[in-house]
Amino acid sequence: MSADAAIAKVGTWIDRLQSLPKVVDDAAPDAAVAVESAIRRSVAAGTSVMGEAWPPTKDGRRPLSGAASAVNVSVSGNQVTVTLGAPEIYHHLGRGVPRREIIPTGELPADTSETIKRAMVDRAIAHIEGGNG
Repeated sequence: MSADAAIAKVGTWIDRLQSLPKVVDDAAPDAAVAVESAIRRSVAAGTSVMGEAWPPTKDGRRPLSGAASAVNVSVSGNQVTVTLGAPEIYHHLGRGVPRREIIPTGELPADTSETIKRAMVDRAIAHIEGGNG
């Protein structure tokens, strides 16, 4: 490779590195899918996303079997927003009913965090190496 070609290649890498913040925006939908999947798995199991079992109903049944339908996950730029409809939000907050955490309020489960990190790293590598991602 000639010196001019090498300089041009380095220039291309610099351009790609400078546009790297866009990769975070591009990866946000992947993060949203990972978060929503974690929520749906936990609702199906009757637990918080961190695996803490929800208190049973007064008659001993598992509560909120349809809670996944009250969850809305959206993306705006690099922001993933999770909202929760009623009456599930009252359970999540413990307002007048036992607290049953439905949406993440702090840390995400390790596997969900790892999925998000992997998606971002894969996109960053593809972006730097090939200019897209």
